Amino acid sequence: MDSSPVVWRARGGVPVTAGMRYARAVIAGSTESRGFRRLLGEPGWQGLREAGVLWKYRKGERLLRQGFRGTSVLALVAGRVKVVQSTQDGKEALIALRGAGDLVGEIAAPHNGERTASVQAVDSCEAVRLEWGALQSSLGKLSDSLLREYMALKLAQAGPYKLRLVHFKPERKIARLVLELAALADPSIADPNRVPFTQQEIADSLGIRTSTVAEHVKRLRAKGALVERGHLVLGDREALHQAAGV
Repeated sequence: MDSSPVVWRARGGVPVTAGMRYARAVIAGSTESRGFRRLLGEPGWQGLREAGVLWKYRKGERLLRQGFRGTSVLALVAGRVKVVQSTQDGKEALIALRGAGDLVGEIAAPHNGERTASVQAVDSCEAVRLEWGALQSSLGKLSDSLLREYMALKLAQAGPYKLRLVHFKPERKIARLVLELAALADPSIADPNRVPFTQQEIADSLGIRTSTVAEHVKRLRAKGALVERGHLVLGDREALHQAAGV
């Protein structure tokens, strides 16, 4: 059976995968694709939070580690994380970005399996840790259907982040990554317009050279889409959306 992602063609013949459509919805600020919290509703989300234990993580800290077994799931309540996967050459590939309202760890948890990726805090984060049984009890009769729907949405993003943007030029890739990071910023983040990645991290995430990132960041700054203040900050949102093609 072919497990490759479903592909549509946008105007101009550029392939559009389900994962790209998901990211586009996040960038556009669509609450429809902002996580398990939306599927569950506020009363259910509060019940889920009460069923687990709140953990706090520093920026850069690992919430979950690839290769480790576990039966717990984390419900993100504040901050952003990146999901990364170790490659054969010893590097790490960005798989996805997650924010408040998302679950992480739900693939391995049901059968105490090995984590297929690591989860690292982009900001100071808070997450509720629940054992798989506690999660199912909290969700009740809707447990299976809700988790299936959520996991199907996330599986649309399977594979390295850079491959989902492979058909785009560097400037569009950078603009989309920056906008997705901004869209996932919740009220706990003091400066949601600050880009939390260095240019090296942007290059690593997108699989392009640092010099290429520097060149196109300079162009985005010239358009007013980004501003340099010792770190990158979002500038003109309209210009940035135009560069991202969304």
